Amino acid sequence: MVMMMMKEGSLLRIIIAITLTLLFCFLTAGSEVRCIESERHALLNFKQDLEDPSNRLASWTAAAASDVDCCDWVGVVCHNRTGHVLQLHLTTFYPLYDELTTDDAQYEAQLQTYERSVFGGPIPVHLQNLTSLRHLDLRGNDFNSSIPNWLYSFSHLEFLNLKSNDLQGRISSAIGNLTSAISIDLSYNELEGKVPRSLGSLCKLREIRLSYHNWGQKISEIFERGQEISEIFESLSRCVSNGLEILEMDGAQLSGHLTDELGKFKNLEWSQTEESSDDNEGPEILKWESIFWLLIMTAWISILSEYLVHAIEVIFSC
Repeated sequence: MVMMMMKEGSLLRIIIAITLTLLFCFLTAGSEVRCIESERHALLNFKQDLEDPSNRLASWTAAAASDVDCCDWVGVVCHNRTGHVLQLHLTTFYPLYDELTTDDAQYEAQLQTYERSVFGGPIPVHLQNLTSLRHLDLRGNDFNSSIPNWLYSFSHLEFLNLKSNDLQGRISSAIGNLTSAISIDLSYNELEGKVPRSLGSLCKLREIRLSYHNWGQKISEIFERGQEISEIFESLSRCVSNGLEILEMDGAQLSGHLTDELGKFKNLEWSQTEESSDDNEGPEILKWESIFWLLIMTAWISILSEYLVHAIEVIFSC
């Protein structure tokens, strides 16, 4: 009898739990999740300070909050339950030239369209109020400031893509605060200085793209030796090595040689560090070797010439 009552009590609790769950789903199904008001204002202020010559963000309007949901705006992705802005995609794609299908006039028109479409100016400070941001994609534009310090405070940011802008200055060691970062792409900018050692503390990193910068050099010190490649791998080996899959540093002004540190990167599929300083030393050595051997050959030719002249003179004197 007691066992039967216990089973009935358990069954009753299960029925109540299911009923409450279904009731909650019913009550929330018709409710629309809208963006957070403070984040809507942050996006509007961002737009106000942004250079947008073709008015691509025309959907970002300052109408009454009851009529506007910023989650529906171009480039904005919100959480489907909390309404927080999670992603911001403001990419501008550079036109591709296909020799088979694109003529010069058509490509020139595409270039002009692209130049009118790019966002520009310094990266507006109002983005710092989007504290729930997980994905920030501003590639292919003309942002021309340094990387703002407030950006390094996005502890929830997983994907950061600032590729192909005109960003300048150094990467702050505060980049180590992006503890949730999985992918960072800062390629094709005008950054300088050294790759921060604090990148090695971002244990979730899977992709790092830092191609085409003057790492280890200031523009005014163009002949200064670049950053040691072994220093970069040493700093990354702290906790990034287990998960790092892509490291791109094409065209980087690096020096030195790969060391045993590379063996710690078990999952690294592709790493390329072209145009390092030591790459330029090889041709220099070959040049001096060529000069040395040319001098030896010249000396031998001179000796042989004298011998031949003497031999000819002897022959004709007989």
